[in-house]
Amino acid sequence: MYLTKFTNITIHLIYKYNNTSKKLYSVSKLDNTACEIVSAKKNRLTLHHGEQPAETGWLTWKMSYKFRNNKLVLTNATTSTVKSTIGYSRKDSYSKLFRKNIFVTAKKLRFYNGKKLAFTVPKGKQVTLKKLTLSKGNIYLQFQYGKKTGWISVNNKNYDFESPYFKKVNSRLAG
Repeated sequence: MYLTKFTNITIHLIYKYNNTSKKLYSVSKLDNTACEIVSAKKNRLTLHHGEQPAETGWLTWKMSYKFRNNKLVLTNATTSTVKSTIGYSRKDSYSKLFRKNIFVTAKKLRFYNGKKLAFTVPKGKQVTLKKLTLSKGNIYLQFQYGKKTGWISVNNKNYDFESPYFKKVNSRLAG
């Protein structure tokens, strides 16, 4: 019988091997949205992320990181790779829209560019999800309505499930 000593390795960390010391050391602690490494080239990693904000349901996106000063650093906080993935389990008209990143407003919504109101969308109108940005641990989504674009914050602690942002999202939330 062989006994092996196991070292505790924490998940959601990226490790690098030090050839001199022959040990692993952490170069980055990832947030809980990180799902998998999709590419690794030289000093760059691309990670696939996933999150289920109550406002929109499941989203996935990819972000690139660069290894700098013994840490992984996000190369750009904004990505246009964001995709809605809540439309794949049902065969209805909303699922077809979600697959195209299109959401139908369930109430009048305000979209912003910074602190300035960009536009307001009436209830029952279609908006298209275009981009995702991370800022100070918060997720913001950019939507397009006609030729206008604006941002909303998601994963809000005070989100009111009785008054959803978009139609048919609440019924598709897991948990």
